[in-house]
Amino acid sequence: MQNPLDWGYLTAPLFKTPTWGPFSIAFVALFGVGLIGTIILYNGWIRPIRRNNLLDTIVRRYSAILMPIFAIGLFFFAFRLMRVSAFNLYMRAWIYVCFLAAVAVIAYFVYFVMREYPRRVEARKAQLTKQRYLAPSPAASSISRNQRHSRRRKRARAGYKSAHR
Repeated sequence: MQNPLDWGYLTAPLFKTPTWGPFSIAFVALFGVGLIGTIILYNGWIRPIRRNNLLDTIVRRYSAILMPIFAIGLFFFAFRLMRVSAFNLYMRAWIYVCFLAAVAVIAYFVYFVMREYPRRVEARKAQLTKQRYLAPSPAASSISRNQRHSRRRKRARAGYKSAHR
């Protein structure tokens, strides 16, 4: 086997290299599972993630970024598999570029979840706490202010009348 990072190996014509090898099997397995996984995550078919609105938003955003990367990578591999040499889309270099793009997005997602997500969770908790304290109580919202004052006046008049009889 040649050096997988050699430029001659990355751009070799189809008739000089085999289609299936350890890297291509791993690539198809990872990108196939990745594409199916991102479709599942993007559509919200996992309930624990769907219940957490902030996590669901973040997972959907990164799934939307990864889904076309996985699809394009499998598209490039399909050219290799069908042995079609149109526009040089069969070259291993394109598959490696897709793999590097997927690794970069996944690495940034892990960084985001480790660093930024806890800050956003705390900010969300603070916002919910603030909204809870600013929300009017159910007893106060059912009776208007004028109705409360008119009841007080009626009670005061009734007490005044009963005391002076």
